[in-house]
Amino acid sequence: MKPCLRLLLPAGVLLLVLGATSAACGGDDELPLEEFFQQGEAIDDDFGQRFDRLYDENPAVFNEDSFQAQRAYYREFVVLFAAFLDEMETLSPPAEAEDAFDELLTTGRDLVELLESSADGIEGTESFAEAEQLLVEGQAENQARTERYRDACQSLRELANTYGIGFFFDCGIF
Repeated sequence: MKPCLRLLLPAGVLLLVLGATSAACGGDDELPLEEFFQQGEAIDDDFGQRFDRLYDENPAVFNEDSFQAQRAYYREFVVLFAAFLDEMETLSPPAEAEDAFDELLTTGRDLVELLESSADGIEGTESFAEAEQLLVEGQAENQARTERYRDACQSLRELANTYGIGFFFDCGIF
């Protein structure tokens, strides 16, 4: 994960990503456990590259002088994170992973909802300082939801480890 993205979470700057509703597991055909983790890791790797490209294509986005670019970047980030969850949702986890996977999707959608709401609020601001104040006000809730999402991600990692499956998963950069 890019260093600037790590700064966004504590600063509350990522309060921008909305997802919708609760998560369903995806289709009827449950994958074998190892294949489920391999496919999840492939999706995660793909989106990690997409997040890196978004960052690389917007090098000035963290300068106060580029406030309009920041708002657009954050909205794109939110959309990309929601798309990551959508892609993950297409997987059909085996019974052993279903609860942990549902928790990942549910907490991810919950985080997206909060971040989308913040992105909407930021779009209504007129300055970097005003947007920053809005984000600071929502920082505690952002951190709480991010932590729940990270915990759900860690549960999947631990499950893979329990079955001796190598699983390197960033959970969509968080």
